[in-house]
Amino acid sequence: MNCFKKIVDKIAAESITRMEPVEVYLYNWGEALIHPRIIDFVSLLSRQNIRFHISSNMNNEAPLKRIVRTAPSSFRISLSGFSQNTYSKGHVGGDSNLVISNMYRLRHAMDHCNSNMPVEVYYHVYKDNCNDELIRMAELSESLVFYFHPG
Repeated sequence: MNCFKKIVDKIAAESITRMEPVEVYLYNWGEALIHPRIIDFVSLLSRQNIRFHISSNMNNEAPLKRIVRTAPSSFRISLSGFSQNTYSKGHVGGDSNLVISNMYRLRHAMDHCNSNMPVEVYYHVYKDNCNDELIRMAELSESLVFYFHPG
């Protein structure tokens, strides 16, 4: 945590000096929500008034309400199917039921915290999942008031 705090302090100071806004993206080739100190990280960014964005495959039991309370600038859910059979092809070892459950948990957390955080459901399109799977995920996303983005 000390290293992360030093980096955030440096970013904040340089942002003020340069009079440039800064944003932190807590993702890229990794799953931010499995880090044991994720709440500490997002809380620090929030206290420093630094905009931050999170992306997740939602395949774990993350503390979503605590994360929503820190007011991320955006939240991306990255997935590749609706059913377990299709989803597990793109996310080996993943559980589509857990992902869908976590999508509902995220919506509940947002409603509980009165959050209007933008949520993007980024659907990875492949030859074998651009059928009813895509439509079902689009419908679920719409019902949760999440932005559906196939790509």
